[in-house]
Amino acid sequence: MLESKGSFASSDDEAFEKFKKCKKVDPYPDIRPSLLNSADIHRYIRKTGMVYPYDRGNLKSASYAAKIAGECKYWDEKEEKFKTISLEKDRDKLILKPNSIAFVGIEPTFRLPDYIAIRFNLKITHVYRGLPLGTG
Repeated sequence: MLESKGSFASSDDEAFEKFKKCKKVDPYPDIRPSLLNSADIHRYIRKTGMVYPYDRGNLKSASYAAKIAGECKYWDEKEEKFKTISLEKDRDKLILKPNSIAFVGIEPTFRLPDYIAIRFNLKITHVYRGLPLGTG
């Protein structure tokens, strides 16, 4: 069961203030270092403001799903240069041509306290479609 004590940040500024308070000191020292489950992820997001905006519907069993949004840069073969577009979450789609390259932003903003590490990857359906992810 997900903990409901306290409130989630209602603005980016509030999320940043929560983050500043918890950046160096773990508010849940009883949670052992490990892969966090959904309840612990939920608790940390509420307390630390490390994900804003937070959508509980994106919380998975041991992860949080983020969507591409914001500024996207991609290579335009015809003009032989990088182009920039802005993607709105859930409204715009990015269609990549074979052998193309794109740099995308994501929503939400992640602010990671010193004691939290994350990794990110694509949904497996995208990998099966042949879309590799470079995270360097």
